[in-house]
Amino acid sequence: MVLDGKQLRKEAAEARQMADAASNQQDKDFWLSIAKGWLKLALETDELTGKRP
Repeated sequence: MVLDGKQLRKEAAEARQMADAASNQQDKDFWLSIAKGWLKLALETDELTGKRP
């Protein structure tokens, strides 16, 4: 399965929602790091494909 920048941003948003729902700081930090990774992949994908968000 190939994900485009739009789908990767959706994954980042879902991870941020999980962070917002986290019951402790450790879980929140975990989900925020996942969101950051998805967003980084989205930006890199956009750059490699010549697309902009």
